[in-house]
Amino acid sequence: MSTLTKVLIVLLTLSSIFLTGIVVTYVSTTENYKLLYEEEKANSQAIMGKNAALIRQRNEQTVAHQQLVDNLNEKIQQLQIEKNQLQTKLSNTERSRVELEERISGYAAVISGFNQTVSDMDQSLRLARTELDKLREQRATDRQYLNEITATLDEKIVELESLEAERRRLLEEKVTLESLIEQFVGSTGEEVEKPQPVTQPKDKASAAWPTTDQVSLQALVSNVDMKNSLATISIGSADGVREGQRFHVIRGDLFVCDILVTDVEPDQAAGVLELVQYQPRIGDNAVTNW
Repeated sequence: MSTLTKVLIVLLTLSSIFLTGIVVTYVSTTENYKLLYEEEKANSQAIMGKNAALIRQRNEQTVAHQQLVDNLNEKIQQLQIEKNQLQTKLSNTERSRVELEERISGYAAVISGFNQTVSDMDQSLRLARTELDKLREQRATDRQYLNEITATLDEKIVELESLEAERRRLLEEKVTLESLIEQFVGSTGEEVEKPQPVTQPKDKASAAWPTTDQVSLQALVSNVDMKNSLATISIGSADGVREGQRFHVIRGDLFVCDILVTDVEPDQAAGVLELVQYQPRIGDNAVTNW
């Protein structure tokens, strides 16, 4: 073989080796790229899945955020309504406070006037009590004087009864003497002048007897009708009570009222209440002289 042929053979061999190396390298590189492509594809799919999950999560969070915003807006509106209502109430309260302050000012003036009135009434009450004490002292004096007059009247009544008994005795003696004189005149036939009576006639002597106004009558209150201002006492015409007579109702030393008699029965009498100082009670004393 010639040298050129050998050279060509060597060149061909080297070229074959080089091509084989290139093919091997290409195949190897292709396999590596395929593996890398598969890995990158898997990574890309994983990233896309994560991205989709993140997108869904973001959407869910967006919906939740929107709901939260809506709820907050609704609460803000409610709070705004409540604020307006509270502001209205505050305005009403302020007006009420002003009105109450005006009323309090008016009440203060009324209370001041009332205190002055109470002070005047208290002073009048003290004066009235002083006057009442004087009247009680005068009443005690008058009662003592009345008791003395009543005792004197009782003595006079006893004396009148004694005089009436003596008058009756003298009348009996007069009748006896006249009878004896008539018998004596009848026996002698002479007319003798009749002696004049030494005592007053019965109708004139009776004028000295005391009336029911002079005699003290005592009774008890047996019934009270405050609605009609009426009361009933326990004595009547059989005890000397007459229509128009006035009874004084007393309770101990306390004056209660007067009863003006308007209706009289034998055992009781009824009348109208007058000068009522206290409410009369059943069992209170009722007298004509007090």
